[in-house]
Amino acid sequence: MAETSKSSPLFEGPGKVKLEYFAIAGVAEKVRLALTCAKIPFDDIRINFAEWMGEDSRKKTAKYGQLPILTLKDGTEIYQSFAMMKYIGGNDPEGKLYPAGDIEKRLKIDIAMGVTADLTRAFYPAMVIGMRPASLGHPADMDSETKTAVIKSM
Repeated sequence: MAETSKSSPLFEGPGKVKLEYFAIAGVAEKVRLALTCAKIPFDDIRINFAEWMGEDSRKKTAKYGQLPILTLKDGTEIYQSFAMMKYIGGNDPEGKLYPAGDIEKRLKIDIAMGVTADLTRAFYPAMVIGMRPASLGHPADMDSETKTAVIKSM
């Protein structure tokens, strides 16, 4: 068993950590999986888009105005899914996610996470054009044929 500190806010205090994200898999899914693999109990808070954009929305109190947000038992909020994964992995009681003391394994994990981020950045514009073309400067009422042509030209 790997040597990890149980003094982490992932373990100390009453209740569970809380992960907030939209009611989709998205970028929070890898965080959900990491928490599950590390056997860290968590509340999986799914926020609908209308609630996120509403008058009293969580967006207004989110440090960067974005999700996901991982709230530790001590109230600390962690933003950015890759930071969450490394934090969870570093606190994995079994040391299987981000092995303490094994810099070579951590390097391989960091490379895999970097490749994942690069691939996500590469396909994201195509996904957005398919869903919300106006957010990338295209007409909001863009028809399917035009969307397909724009995506293929990328």
